[in-house]
Amino acid sequence: MASVKQSLGFTLIELLITIAIMAIVMGIAAPSMSRVIANSKLRDIATTTELAIKEARTQAFITQRNTQLTFDLDSDDADSEHRLIVALLSPEVVVTEHTLDKQLVMTNNLVVNTTNNALSFTPKQFMFQGDNASDVILANTTFSFCLKNRESDKYLLTVTPRGKTDITISGSCS
Repeated sequence: MASVKQSLGFTLIELLITIAIMAIVMGIAAPSMSRVIANSKLRDIATTTELAIKEARTQAFITQRNTQLTFDLDSDDADSEHRLIVALLSPEVVVTEHTLDKQLVMTNNLVVNTTNNALSFTPKQFMFQGDNASDVILANTTFSFCLKNRESDKYLLTVTPRGKTDITISGSCS
C-alpha cells in the first residue's frame, strides 16, 4: 500500500506566481484609480463651491443685506490654502470660510480684477461681481475646475444671474 502525502501549504513557486499576478493587476489598476481619486476631489471642490454660492445667496435673503463670496485662490505660496469666504457686506462680517485643495486650478468667465475676485448677492437674489450692486451680472457664469498636473475630468459649475447652480462634466483636464 502506497502512502499518500498530504499538502500542508503552498510551495514557493505557487506564492511567487500569485504575487506576480497581483502585481500585474495592481499595475493595470493604479492609473485608473489615480483618475478616480482626482475626479472625486474635483467633484468635492465643485460641490463645496456650489454650496458656498447657495449659502451666500441664502444669507443675502435672510439678513436682507448684500452678501459676498470671495475666491481667495491667487496665492502661489505653497503653505497657503485656497479659500472661499462668505461674508455679509456693510459692515463686513465673515459668515463661513471653506478650504479647498491647494492643487486646484479654477477658471471662470467673470471679468475678474485682481483686487476683488468675488461674487455678491443682493437681498432680491441678484448676483453681481465685486462690491458694487449696480454691476449686475446678466449672463450665466461658468467656473471650470481642474487639478494641477493630474489627468481628470473637467467639472463645470454654471451659475445663473439669480444664483441657481448646475454641475456638469465637460471634457478632461490634461
